Amino acid sequence: LTSVTLPASVTSVGREAFQDCPIDTFHISDSQTPLSISAYSTIRGKTFYLGRNLTFTEGTSIFSDVQTLVVGDDVTKLNENMFWGCTQLTSVTLGSNLTEVGKACFQGCSELTAIDIPASLATISESMFEKCKKLASVTLHEGLSTVGKDAFYNCNLTSVTLPASVTSVGREA
Repeated sequence: LTSVTLPASVTSVGREAFQDCPIDTFHISDSQTPLSISAYSTIRGKTFYLGRNLTFTEGTSIFSDVQTLVVGDDVTKLNENMFWGCTQLTSVTLGSNLTEVGKACFQGCSELTAIDIPASLATISESMFEKCKKLASVTLHEGLSTVGKDAFYNCNLTSVTLPASVTSVGREA
């Protein structure tokens, strides 16, 4: 099993559904209906397309060795710790309708080098990119109002241009 596509008609994934399968490409089709999933279903896809919101019945993450992540435009929320510690993640594309990203969502993604935060996201959450040691380029857009505590702590950023809409920057952001 090297490629999986979950169509919009699939609404839940049970415990250990894809456990230890060497999947190269994992595609969760676009849908307004969230996908309910157990965090005990560790998905080892190298390339991952997330086309809708996820709700977790247990735990907070299903990802382990994802390298490329594309978040579709139907996704409005990424959960807390969702990609925490994905040390092979090198590329992330965030959808244009993303409005909420949970605390420490990308913390410890040590190979991530660049990120473009969509204009739809008003808050960069606490520790969102903490310990992303190779993160050197961040693009922020007008509409961003808050950069949370430790958002970019222990990253490789040398400069960041904050848009005029930013009204709050947390400690050690």
